[in-house]
Amino acid sequence: MPSWSKHVKRPGCLRFLAVAAACGLASVRPGRAESETIDGVVWTYTLDGISATVTGAEPAVGALSIPPRLGGCPVTSIGKGAFFECSPLTSLSLPEGVESIASGAFAGCDGLTTVVLPESLQDIGEEAFAGCRRLAEAVIPGNVTNIAPWAFAACEALPAVVVPDRVRSVGLGAFVRCSGAETVVLGDALAPEAIGREAFTGCLKAVEVRVGAGNPSCKSVDGVLFTKDGRTLLWCPPGRTGTYALPEGVSAIGENAFKGCTGLTAVTLPDSLERIGTGAFSGCRGLDTVDFGHGVREIGDAAFRGCAALASVAFPDSVTHVGTQAFQFCPGLLSVALGNGLAEIGDAFRQCGSLESVAFGTRLETIGENAFGSCALKTVDLPDNVRNVGKGAFSSCRQLESVTFGKGVTNIGASAFMYCRNLSIVSIPGNVACIGKGAFSCTGVRAVAVDDGVREIGAGAFSACKQLSGVALGDGLRRIGHGAFSGCVGLTEMTLPESLESLDRTFACSGVRILRVPASWEGTPMLEAADLPKSCRVLYYDPAAAE
Repeated sequence: MPSWSKHVKRPGCLRFLAVAAACGLASVRPGRAESETIDGVVWTYTLDGISATVTGAEPAVGALSIPPRLGGCPVTSIGKGAFFECSPLTSLSLPEGVESIASGAFAGCDGLTTVVLPESLQDIGEEAFAGCRRLAEAVIPGNVTNIAPWAFAACEALPAVVVPDRVRSVGLGAFVRCSGAETVVLGDALAPEAIGREAFTGCLKAVEVRVGAGNPSCKSVDGVLFTKDGRTLLWCPPGRTGTYALPEGVSAIGENAFKGCTGLTAVTLPDSLERIGTGAFSGCRGLDTVDFGHGVREIGDAAFRGCAALASVAFPDSVTHVGTQAFQFCPGLLSVALGNGLAEIGDAFRQCGSLESVAFGTRLETIGENAFGSCALKTVDLPDNVRNVGKGAFSSCRQLESVTFGKGVTNIGASAFMYCRNLSIVSIPGNVACIGKGAFSCTGVRAVAVDDGVREIGAGAFSACKQLSGVALGDGLRRIGHGAFSGCVGLTEMTLPESLESLDRTFACSGVRILRVPASWEGTPMLEAADLPKSCRVLYYDPAAAE
């Protein structure tokens, strides 16, 4: 089913059920349903007392001309879903006097090649011609003021998209997937804010956009759409190929501006550029080089998502924000340099399956949730300025072998290194206050050293680390969370520090056979919640003598 078709309301008229094999009998507006036979065609319509709305015709095949009058009243509109999925219909002519075409009126008429629309037409409804994939001739009349969302979606045979001068709004996805259109022409009245999101996305052959000379809000520069002042690049036609350098003076790239420009290989951004909008270069599969210039401050959500050929990224120090999924699913990305302007990096590079190298900047304090999850990093060396490693920050980095925590890290978040199966040795410095829930769960870690100063090991922090055989815990540790070492079948001996105040099924299903605990614990309930294996021997030691 086409993506647009879920939005189209299927005909619901009771009469439709009686003639299910016929095309074009759809739900109608309130009012009495009427019919009239003209030249062998049975037309159905409703009357409001002064005008008629066409709701269908039978048979709706071949070339069809809608009559100017029905029931003695002028035809002024085509009803909702009136000719929905009438595949036998090949050409259509609407009479003068028709002012509106309702939603889904001709949607899915995939045999329709030609439509003649009257000059009286003012409004083209939602999905009116959506999915008419053979429609090659359709001129939007000059009196039209509104083109609703998805109106011409997936009209793949249209050779051009021409929006007349009086049109003041073009809805969401209005011309999406008009893949045969080589040119997009925008009239004088259309302002950038009145163009719906992804209105022209998927016009894969479009190589230029033209704008009426009288348009006060936008203009075309070298076939690319800009605001009139030239400060915001609004849209680059997807048919553009090769390299593109944004003009100096541009300060922003709009949402989805280059989305789907699969032939674009390199982009140079001017120093004047400050903001790259949401999805700006998403799906640019051929883009392998981006020169960010020296002025970019903000890179929006999903800005470069799915740029498969992009091999390296180096941010200037001016970058202070990188959005969610900004570089997600960039399978060719090998190296990233974050620059020295970022204080936080969020879920930006997750699932970049070839990413081997990350240079962390000198101002970076937080590595956020899932920031580098499922990447190919082999080593992570966190500088002293990094304070927080967020939830899942490096989870599922299956090639990760070593991690070095700087002197500034105070928190290791939940699942931060979960499923890093090649990680073998973990050393937690004393500046880390808390090791989060499941932080190193299901890793290949063999040895863990927790320095003095660490106060808490979270629930399941090292659970299911089957190769873990050595753990050294420092003084100051107060709490070991639920199941922190559960399932560590290779862990046979362990010593707990005197500072501990709480255990919670810490050793469930583990291999611990000898547990050394402070002599002061003897006769206390401290071990009751530890869930020790039945065969485990508890040995008491004197902390003072151990020193």
